[in-house]
Amino acid sequence: MKYLVTFCYDDSLMKKQCCENIIIWDFEIEAREYTEEWIDKIKDFIANKNYLHPVIVNIITLAG
Repeated sequence: MKYLVTFCYDDSLMKKQCCENIIIWDFEIEAREYTEEWIDKIKDFIANKNYLHPVIVNIITLAG
């Protein structure tokens, strides 16, 4: 499964909040429903990409 995730994060260099979209595929857990545990794993995944304090805004499951 692929997921289009929209999230906001704190940009410490620009000292403001920014929002981005990221496509995640081959994620370790496929979501049958978006549980809090699953969303926390997505947040951890994004935080490990050096985005500070990510807040998930939207998740869309993509076909294929």
